[in-house]
Amino acid sequence: MSLPYSAGSLYSTTEDLLKWTQGLFGEKLLSSASLDKMTTPFKEHYGFGIEIKEIDGIKVIMHIGGINGFHTALIYSPIAKTTIAVLSNLNTFGYVWDVGFLAQNIALKLLLAMNSREVTLPREKSQIAVSVKCFNQCVGEYKIKENLNLMVTVNNGQLEACFSNQPIILLHSEKELEFYAVVPDLEFKFLKNKTGHVTHVHLSQSGYELTGVKL
Repeated sequence: MSLPYSAGSLYSTTEDLLKWTQGLFGEKLLSSASLDKMTTPFKEHYGFGIEIKEIDGIKVIMHIGGINGFHTALIYSPIAKTTIAVLSNLNTFGYVWDVGFLAQNIALKLLLAMNSREVTLPREKSQIAVSVKCFNQCVGEYKIKENLNLMVTVNNGQLEACFSNQPIILLHSEKELEFYAVVPDLEFKFLKNKTGHVTHVHLSQSGYELTGVKL
């Protein structure tokens, strides 16, 4: 992939990334002073090309990446001197919510597990039949955040959703007013007000959540 140059012209493996972090944080590539400067946040939680965060009380140095056809997550725990690398060649590029979140989520779950934290695993989903009336209650446009709307429609008996200028997402009913998508892996829960009308939609994926209001 030559188009993005250094952002996409490199081939690597999890073993390579392990060697890279061992060399970087073992001070084989940078001096101690340079490494300290690189890993000191200067803009919110961002250092020089990396993020420095605390996840459930665990300090991590990390970065996620993604380009057409690939998504990755690399996390280093300086206390445990442990590297977690997740590489994915699943292509959902173009969706607002895509597998890049999943690569990061898998890495974070591994981090929590190795530090004896509680980890919630994905649950199995199964589709049920719901009435057309249920579909029709969900139809409409929802404002998710600034410059991002969600349009929900019914097409040939199938409930569909589409974020602003994004591909169409097929929704599968799990409960009344609760749906899930396979690609991208997303859950939709439509919320009613006291009068029984749908007014909001709640979106969730691997711990990331957003709520939109019906326009």
